[in-house]
Amino acid sequence: MDDPDNYFNHGYELELTKDDYAIINCLKCRPPENADPTREQLDACREWLDKQIEALDPEYIILVGGFAAKEVGDFDGSITKNAGGFFINKGYTCFTIPHPSYYLRQGGFGWEKAIDMIKAFI
Repeated sequence: MDDPDNYFNHGYELELTKDDYAIINCLKCRPPENADPTREQLDACREWLDKQIEALDPEYIILVGGFAAKEVGDFDGSITKNAGGFFINKGYTCFTIPHPSYYLRQGGFGWEKAIDMIKAFI
C-alpha cells in the first residue's frame, strides 16, 4: 500500500467516482483511546447509520471490518476467514472485507487482494 494514511482513497482502483460510493462508519466518533466500540456506543449511533443507508439506498454495501458486518449485516462469523463473502440483508447486497487496520497490521499486504475481491463483487 502506497499511503496508509490515505487508506480509503482507493476508489480509483475500482474505477469508481466519489458519486458511486460512500464510506459510512457505524460510529460517528472514535471511542476513547481507539477502543473497540461498546454496545451502548453502537446503539447510540444506530439511528444515524440507518438513516444514512436509507437516504443513499445503495445497490451494494461493502462491510469493512467485523463491527460493520455485525451491525449492518447481522453477520456472525470471522471476517478474515469469510473475506469476499456476500449475502442479502434487509434487501441490500452486502459484501465483507477485513478492516484496514487488519491490513496495516500485516504491513499493508493483502490490500490488493481486497481491491480485487471488491472489483469481482461489483
